[in-house]
Amino acid sequence: MSFYESEVEGYGYLYFSHVKKDKETPPHFHSAIELLFCVDGEQDVSVGGEVYTLKKGDGCFVDSYVVHSLKPSGAEMYAVVGDVHFFSSVFSSFGNRVPLCIFKFESTELLETLYALYSKDRADKAGITEINEAIVKILLAELNESGLFTERTKDTQNELVARILQYANDNLRSDLSLSELSLKFGYSSTYLSRILHRYLGMNWNIYVGNLRARAVHAVLSSERDISVLDAALMCGFDSLNTFYRAYRRVFDKAPLEK
Repeated sequence: MSFYESEVEGYGYLYFSHVKKDKETPPHFHSAIELLFCVDGEQDVSVGGEVYTLKKGDGCFVDSYVVHSLKPSGAEMYAVVGDVHFFSSVFSSFGNRVPLCIFKFESTELLETLYALYSKDRADKAGITEINEAIVKILLAELNESGLFTERTKDTQNELVARILQYANDNLRSDLSLSELSLKFGYSSTYLSRILHRYLGMNWNIYVGNLRARAVHAVLSSERDISVLDAALMCGFDSLNTFYRAYRRVFDKAPLEK
């Protein structure tokens, strides 16, 4: 199961990026493990319903299936997103302990070295999995050496939110109102509204509109002959006015504008 990031499901997968964070990463989850490192500026990140501000020298650990999001900030970030198998074997050797959600990590030179190793000769598939695994082991060893590991905890609310997000992603054309979700998942609409707002940082109806708008954008980008109306209806909108408001909110322009 994945949400937004199905490519991180593959065995041996590792994505190592070095970017200025100028785009929003909407609330999502995936089976992969994620590590974030702020090397300059400040970055707001929501992890498991809690909002943190990463500053220079701060890191963040996101466990499998934990709902998380990032705001655009311009901060300079390294992100490591990879196959849970790489991480799990190391976690097991540490007594199934995992990194703290927020930790200090000022080894910028190590990140630069590992990123250079990751970026070198990626076109040559031979040995890539071994390199990816080595990068993960080195990073985790550095964190463990610094005493930045803790007991793994279970968050039942996060599990519920992840189930709801997956359902919404898979059923865009269905009624995704809180009242319908209440019937499907067995919790009151008031309770669902509260925890969804906590984990997503926004009203549920806004989130659903944004989700559907991104789906319409994907359809319009891949299918040349489909009309905006048909794409909007296909992705669950019941009116063009509602669709245009959501689309402008996400993309700051009308569909098909260049």
